[in-house]
Amino acid sequence: MLGEIRTMGFESIELGSNLKISQLPGIRRLHQRKRIRITALRNFCPSPIEAIAQQYGRCEFSSAETKDRERAKQLTLQTIDYAKELDAEFVIVDLGQTAMDEYTNRLVKYVQRNEIHSRDYVRHKLAGVKLREKVGRKDLQRAKESLDWVVNYAAKKQVKIGVTMRRAYESLPNEREMVELMKDYEKNPFVGYWHDFGSAQVKANLGLINHRQWLEKMEPFIIGCHLHDVQWPDKTHCVPLSGMIEFDELMDIIPSRIPIVWELDSSRRKADIKQALPVWEQKFGIK
Repeated sequence: MLGEIRTMGFESIELGSNLKISQLPGIRRLHQRKRIRITALRNFCPSPIEAIAQQYGRCEFSSAETKDRERAKQLTLQTIDYAKELDAEFVIVDLGQTAMDEYTNRLVKYVQRNEIHSRDYVRHKLAGVKLREKVGRKDLQRAKESLDWVVNYAAKKQVKIGVTMRRAYESLPNEREMVELMKDYEKNPFVGYWHDFGSAQVKANLGLINHRQWLEKMEPFIIGCHLHDVQWPDKTHCVPLSGMIEFDELMDIIPSRIPIVWELDSSRRKADIKQALPVWEQKFGIK
């Protein structure tokens, strides 16, 4: 797996949350031989037993169940320990879900029917925003308490926590909450914002944010990025420069010298990735 990634032109990788623990020995050997550099780990890594047994439930920072929150914290500490062992600078986390139905997917269906300017769409979007503000408060408070605990541990290990956004509006944090969260941690060098280009573009396609304005607001807090393109309206994890994202209008906002990880669906063709990478480097000068 890592050999194939290297042949496509990448020298650094992020270890994802679907990595099996049986794959760690091989990764350790390559890391020890300096054959690959580990930039970050995505929480939880490696994949826990609950995920393999499909008994994950709500093992999240935001869960209403104490045992689920404690398990999420335990798994995150384990991920931080692996990051330290593998000399990875970052662990990327999301804070979980609110107690809210699949609101975003219903918005997507309106857009797919070209009804984004209809009264029904506007009514449904506004109702969803109001509900999200109402139900998200307790979930966010629980998630913040868990995150505080995790950040303290990460600081002792000299590992940075990147809080990421997700495509679903019902996820935590939403944009207003993310700004408040980053301001709370503004003086903490071990916390920052991890921008996901695809998730932000889907929200922009749904009329929830303006992608460039959002990046401009978050620029002081960005410590890393997940890079993938989008095909209208919500097909994510496409090869960069193959979809609709106007990277020319966005990349000037991204701080220099931060990791930009190509987060691609496993079905993407190797030839397309190899073709896109040198074009990307020529346009933006980023390896």
